[in-house]
Amino acid sequence: MKFPPRFQDFIPPDAVKQLVDMVAQPGLINGIKDAASKLGWKESWNPTQLQDAMQQAKRWVESVTDRFHSESPELRNCINATGEIFSSRFLATPLSSESIRAQVLIQEGFIQGEVQHDHEAILKELTGCEDVVMVGSLPQAIRLLAQLPQSKQGWLIPKSDCIRLPRSSSQGNPVDLRDLLGTFGCPIREVGASNECGLSDIEEPMQEGLKAILSVERPDRSGANRVHREMILEVAKKRHAITCELLLAGSLHRIESLSPIPTTIQERIEAGVDLVAIAGNGLIGGPSSGILLGKSSMLGPIRSWIARTGLEIDAPTLAAWNATLTHSKSLDLWKQVSIGQLLSTSIENLSNRASRIATQLNGADPIQSVSVESRPMPIGSGIWQGLELTSSVVVVQLKSDHVSAFSNALANRNRPILPLSKGDRIEFVLRTIDPSEDHAIVEAFWPAS
Repeated sequence: MKFPPRFQDFIPPDAVKQLVDMVAQPGLINGIKDAASKLGWKESWNPTQLQDAMQQAKRWVESVTDRFHSESPELRNCINATGEIFSSRFLATPLSSESIRAQVLIQEGFIQGEVQHDHEAILKELTGCEDVVMVGSLPQAIRLLAQLPQSKQGWLIPKSDCIRLPRSSSQGNPVDLRDLLGTFGCPIREVGASNECGLSDIEEPMQEGLKAILSVERPDRSGANRVHREMILEVAKKRHAITCELLLAGSLHRIESLSPIPTTIQERIEAGVDLVAIAGNGLIGGPSSGILLGKSSMLGPIRSWIARTGLEIDAPTLAAWNATLTHSKSLDLWKQVSIGQLLSTSIENLSNRASRIATQLNGADPIQSVSVESRPMPIGSGIWQGLELTSSVVVVQLKSDHVSAFSNALANRNRPILPLSKGDRIEFVLRTIDPSEDHAIVEAFWPAS
């Protein structure tokens, strides 16, 4: 059976972008008019008619290509001008083209064979862990801790670490960290206050027989969270207890452009943490998954339970992970995947683009003033608000009588543009805008007549 070829096989996505950008440009319109005159066409179109025709052609090309972005009217491919890479307003973070192709290859026909577990070897190499297991989501990975023998005595969790986790990307209501273990019958012992946890708060319950401590790493400029986790490691070592750290913003490589610099998985493994839990769709840049890394003696029972219950990740996700990690073996390679590109684009590059956009916006009817700023911006919502990265921002001050209409126009475009809005001030954060989308920002203020 031969499957029909895909639209992308006829016209590559990059070629489609170039075609859309080219259509309706004034230079092309004038060129067509001159060519028609030289060829002696009897019917001469004036520039306005030509522009209308080209704009209609552009809308047709966009409508055709948009269908391949989404077949569902409920799903919209937006231009993200918020600067937020990790945000609950979006269904998922972008995957690299290599990861997407790997997934499609598995699912575009009747494929035979076996997907190798290359991701395990790569993660061991990059983090120094002894073993690694992967399941569908971070909450699933936390539930697996209940399979450890030490869980029978219960888990100690500082109150300041009793957070809520998203189920999978932005879908569904968050789940309480305590419930993830409590539903499996694990006793939970909360200690300390909601904003701090002292040494005595941890030591006293450990004297009663608890053998497992779960703590959470979160972005923290003060350094208090790091001191808190080192204190837990000290107590656990003294009491022969196991430790698991949930790295909310953990990474494979040291990303010095972010403030504060995120903790790497390797740093925590080398510090003596027994198990590290991390979401795959964070700074690593892979599909939505839950990953446990650490000692083989502890992951052995968990791996066996996964095999018995069928919780292994499926073949397309596994293929995507192999591709993601193959292209993340070094910091330079990681900077070429989608998340890496977004976080590593230089401020000089962003400033140049912002300046060009601001120049083209000058004089547009809805605008009172336009300027360019460079400042630290959070890379996401929720826990990601604690991580900042300098970006260039095009700041547009709208005329008071245009605010409502223009905001609606941005939201109702074929590809909605999502900026940061503050009254009559609209900000376009270049960090999350693809260079090929810059023209759409300009066109929003200069609609075709």
